[in-house]
Amino acid sequence: MRCSLLLAAALVGATEDPCASPANAIVAENCKQGVSSDIWDVNGAGSPGVRGFATQASVLPGETIEFKIKLQFGEALKRVDIFRLGYYGGKGARVMGRATLDSHASSRTVTALCREGVAYSCAKWPVAASWSVEGPSGLYVARFVLADQTKGWRADASPIVSDNHHAVEGRDASLPPEKLAHAYGAGGKNKPSEGWRLKEPRASHAYFVVRSPETHDLLFQTADLTWHAYNGYGGLTTYGSFHYPYLHEPYGDEFLNLSDPKHVHKRAHARSYDTPLITRAYRSVNAPLGPELAAIRFLERMGYDVHYATGFDLSGKHADNILKRSRAYLSVGHDEYWTYGQRDAIERARRRGVHLNFWSANEAYWAVRFEGRTMICYKETQNIRKMDRHDVWTGTFRDSRPINPRGSRPENALSGHMFVANAQRVDSLFVDGERFGRHRAWRNTSVAQGHSYHTPKGVLGHEWDEVVDNGWSPPNLHRLSSTTVDNVQCLRDVGAVFDSCSATHNLVLSRHEESKAWTFGSGTVQWAWALDDVHDANDPQRQNKYSIRVEMDTAGVVRDLQQLTVNVFRMQGVLPGSLHESLVLVDDITDNEAPTASLLYANLEDGVLRLSGAASDVGGVVASVEVSWSHGRWHLAELDRLASEVKWSLVWGHEAWHALHGELPGGDYPFELRVADDSGNARTVRGPGDRGEL
Repeated sequence: MRCSLLLAAALVGATEDPCASPANAIVAENCKQGVSSDIWDVNGAGSPGVRGFATQASVLPGETIEFKIKLQFGEALKRVDIFRLGYYGGKGARVMGRATLDSHASSRTVTALCREGVAYSCAKWPVAASWSVEGPSGLYVARFVLADQTKGWRADASPIVSDNHHAVEGRDASLPPEKLAHAYGAGGKNKPSEGWRLKEPRASHAYFVVRSPETHDLLFQTADLTWHAYNGYGGLTTYGSFHYPYLHEPYGDEFLNLSDPKHVHKRAHARSYDTPLITRAYRSVNAPLGPELAAIRFLERMGYDVHYATGFDLSGKHADNILKRSRAYLSVGHDEYWTYGQRDAIERARRRGVHLNFWSANEAYWAVRFEGRTMICYKETQNIRKMDRHDVWTGTFRDSRPINPRGSRPENALSGHMFVANAQRVDSLFVDGERFGRHRAWRNTSVAQGHSYHTPKGVLGHEWDEVVDNGWSPPNLHRLSSTTVDNVQCLRDVGAVFDSCSATHNLVLSRHEESKAWTFGSGTVQWAWALDDVHDANDPQRQNKYSIRVEMDTAGVVRDLQQLTVNVFRMQGVLPGSLHESLVLVDDITDNEAPTASLLYANLEDGVLRLSGAASDVGGVVASVEVSWSHGRWHLAELDRLASEVKWSLVWGHEAWHALHGELPGGDYPFELRVADDSGNARTVRGPGDRGEL
């Protein structure tokens, strides 16, 4: 009944003004007046004159969020504005209020120092502002605005004071350009447009999430663990310095002492949430205003009943409660760092019937743990010895070496694929209508009509995943696309060695055998770029290092991928409340009959097994065929296409890595076939068992 009511509301919303009778709280919220990015955005990580952070990763409505703020000498704080990110008619945010300042906050220079202990932490800074939380669940931004907006001559108060790469020898590189003939810009030509340049550029951001205590369709989990892993405030990120050979702010000009024993590994083994977040200044793809902003804009524009939580929340004791109040879960962007508790909670949720969506890549790659608000990650995979406590592991989840006390747990067991292509990729996704377009997920797209094409560059990037036949993939894995790219920087081991390779990306879909929960995996960090075209660029530090801003992506959106996303949500019972008129809410398909499959050829010669056969389905199309010749180990076969009648094939043993991930047939255990259709109906068929026939 609930789905029927939601479907009716969605159909009405697609033809009438959704604000006349909002279908849910998100639709109602986005009918309110928004403000454009020249008011709510900042340049990169904002002005170094003011830095701050929220003392909690997330809060509930009615609670109070506090901010600890540091001002440079001579600066004064004018105010702290609170914004909620959303669609808001395309403007991207709404003013939610203004924080209350401490009586001395507007002029006090913080003297309390950040400490270096387990992690660099600024927890001793005093509370300078607070806000009583009002508003729906969402990703919120506190904007710390300085009183003096006149300092500096560069556009948007660029923190780049001087640029010695292009300086005039003998002239102070921090001075504005001389007004000479043919020095057009110095005379005012090509000034940033009114409505684009920041209204009050000398400001900086702090992010926090407002959760909801209610039940909702979709849970959006932020990638905050990754934001902080790449955060270099205090000197080093978990990767070292992206300003090498210099440390990060606040020691921006200090040279790394290569003989300092504290920095033998040239990276931080812990990062505290009690520091300002400056990641966007040098690595915006790992900050909130890239894929996550695009995803938020799309979801809220379409009126999905979404609520928000942090990765920190899902690593803690409230994870199960948050997930139980959700029909579906969503990971977005570069969601690289996870705790074991977070992964366990999400896998438990799937077993209970919560659908999973990964608009992400390199997801659940590094295992981390928390001590309070400090994230620990020794990256033990990049060492020959155990570094963290003997009973814990902070390396990659897939690491199979004996020093990992948790044992290997490859990430494709969760999403269906695993990290292979390293940054910075801006590849095109190839959609093949002839091969994949008959799958129900492609309904009402040009792909369903048999069209094939490459999407704009960047949809496949900045990192992406591949399907690996390692025995850990979810059962009945459907592949919805196939894109092979040469000359890719690929991971070659369990987390330390990279080299050039050719790799193949797939969009994937699977359905849990018992709970019937669907899992969709985009396998690309920038999937949301196909859904909404306003976000940070892939690599703005090279595109325009002077001003890193949210901007319109000229590549635009990909309507077919928007429709695919709507279709997958429809399969999960997640319906939009204000679907855009260019998209269609498809009827659900009732198909309860499983397909059938047969093994027609088997040959084992010179250590290589070759199998082939056929499969068919009545109510839909055959979406996957798997083969097993040993208890519990299934291999994913290749289909010639997705159709009601298909041919399948499997070759095993011809590559060296196969020997470590599945033995060749032996003994009398018969072949088994597991076949699934595009509605998730599956059947297991036992084939010939006499190995003497091979």
